[in-house]
This record gives sequence, structure tokens and C-alpha cells, in this order.
Amino acid sequence: VSAVGLLVTAVDLLVSAVGLLSSAVCCWLTIQWCCLPNAAWWRTRAEAQPLRFVDRELLPGLVFALRQHAAFMKTDPRRLALVPHATSGLNAVISSRLRSPGATAYMLSTGYGAVKKMLERSGASVVLSPLEPFGRGGDQLTADAIVEHVARTLPEVCDLAIFDHVSSNTGIKMPVERLLKLCRQRGVAVLIDGAHGPGQFPLELDRLRPDFYVGNCHKWLSCPRGVGFLYASEPSARDPPILPAITSHGAGHGFCSEFLWDGARDYNSALALPAVLRFWDRVVDREVGWQYMKTLRAEASALLREEWGVGLEPVCASELLGAMELVPLAEGVWDKLEQPTEGLALGQVASLIQDWLHHKHKIEVPIKCVDGRLFVRISAHLY
Repeated sequence: VSAVGLLVTAVDLLVSAVGLLSSAVCCWLTIQWCCLPNAAWWRTRAEAQPLRFVDRELLPGLVFALRQHAAFMKTDPRRLALVPHATSGLNAVISSRLRSPGATAYMLSTGYGAVKKMLERSGASVVLSPLEPFGRGGDQLTADAIVEHVARTLPEVCDLAIFDHVSSNTGIKMPVERLLKLCRQRGVAVLIDGAHGPGQFPLELDRLRPDFYVGNCHKWLSCPRGVGFLYASEPSARDPPILPAITSHGAGHGFCSEFLWDGARDYNSALALPAVLRFWDRVVDREVGWQYMKTLRAEASALLREEWGVGLEPVCASELLGAMELVPLAEGVWDKLEQPTEGLALGQVASLIQDWLHHKHKIEVPIKCVDGRLFVRISAHLY
């Protein structure tokens, strides 16, 4: 562990010496040489003497990781729980808050597909509100349009509204501050699906203060896969407790304890989280890094749109874009495929193009079918 700390410090000094351009390389090196080996070190230590690890080291390590992550997200650790992934946190909130007969939930059609399935199984009445097509007729989707749409379609009686922080399917950064304000005025609890949020832009949970926020640490934060978090603001006495899907030793001992231990699984990603956060604190100037990612995405988008002749402006307003964006594909690009597409649904064509790019050109990028059009979803990280 001390060697990992020394390496992070060495990379920090190197970044100071060579500047931002080479810091992208240093970012990749730090993740490869520090964060991933740190997770592997924890796994090896656990298997070397499992009883010592589980009885004496695991829980203190998890509490330390939780406190470090709470400080990073600007919140009280008592409002935060570590979970294996965002899906786990989403299931916990939905199953806990929508268990009452007659419960109603609201979400936009741009929401994540798995969340829609969670709501279907919850037994709640679900209002799935379709956002109007964007990128048509030169009209850009704007924050005002999204807020006005939600204000018009949100049910008068609603137990839980679910919004993406960043839509996985469209790359749109939702105006969550304004949506939270709207829902508070109407007495509707809000769950933010932040799978793509942490690490892509600043996130201060106690300032944002949603009722619930879930996020992943393996995406933009670059932690090894297997750790996410669930944030819950102060509930009222009449609200049901948020409970995990698995009941274990922490049951009945408070929000954090309910989720801290759920059996003898691999916790190495959570234990490596402090090393990842130290990377973000020591190696990267966060504000500079976030702006660099956003600028890189904008430059890539402009280049592709010019090359493909698909318009000079993004399909949505810049206020809705972080480090991800949908760029329209040129018409007829599927003619380059080596198999016929006649009679196929556009979503099937999207899958064929994505596989063709991967197998033929070694390019891994999502091809999305949205509003009857094909897009490539680009993402720009530090590396």
C-alpha cells in the first residue's frame, strides 16, 4: 500500500512537470499501475488468510472507503452506502419506496432499460413519459424543454420520480437541479440514476440534495468493477426504510450497516476505492480535467459532424452535454456492411454496424437508435 502511495506521488510530480497533455498518459498509467494492483493486493491478502481478513480487516477497510468516498462526494458518510453497482442501489430504492398498494412512479422514456424492468416488477403504476424527438427540423433539445415536459406530464399524485443524471442511451446530461426543485414543490420524492455521473463532472451530494442518488465508481471514476454507492437524504418518519435485497448481519443497525456486508463476496473493488480517489485528488486538477473532457468531446463531435455532413450543431443544447454526445450517422452508412439489411428493424441495423466497426475496424463504440435515427455515442475521458 505504501508503494502505491509513493507511485501516486511520483505521478503527481510528473504531471506538475509536464502539464496537461502528458497528464492524460499519466492518468492511464496511474490507473494501470496503482488502482488495479491495489484491488489485486486486497484480493490476494483476503485469500491468504480469510479469517483474519474477514474478522479483523474487512469492515474497518470498508468504513474507511465509505468515509473517503463521502468526503469526495461532499456528503455525510451516514447518508452513503457502498453497493456492488448502481443497479443494486436502484433496486433497493424502488422495491422499498414502491411496495405500498397503489404506488405510482414516473420516469422519462430516455431512462435506462433495466430501470423500466424494475418498475414493471415492482407492481407500481408507472407513467413512462416520452420526450419529444430531438434533432429534427433544426430544433435542439434544451433544458427548458425538458423541465416544461416534466412539469406538464408529472402526475398529481406520485410516490417516486426517477431521472437519469446522464442518459446512457442519449448521453444527455439532465437538468437535475431544476427537476429536483420542481418535484420538491409538488411533494414528489426523486431518485437520480447517476451511473454515468461521478467522475464526469462535479458532484456535491449535500448541495444537490436529492432524496436518493445511485452511482457507479467503475465508469468515469475508473475504479475496478464491483463498487457503486447509494445516497439517501434525511427521510421523514413516515417514509419506509431503504433496505437491500440481501438481509445479513447489518440488518436493523442503520442505513450504512444494512448495505455494508451482504455475504462472503469479493470486496476488493470497494477496498481499492480510496486509492482511486487519491488519484483524483493528487494527480488530476479536477476542474481542469472535467473541462478538458468536455472540450475534447466537443471537438470530436464537430470533427465527425463536418466529415459526415450531418449538421453544424449538436442535436441538443450545449448545457445538456458533458463528456458524452450522440452524433448522427450519415444516411446510407449501412451500405458498407457485408450483409443485407433489407427488412431489418433500425435497431437491428444499429447492432450490425456496431459489430462491423468492432470486428472489421477494431473500433468499440455504441451505435444508438433514437427517434428513428442512428447515432454514434462518443465519450471523452482524460486518457
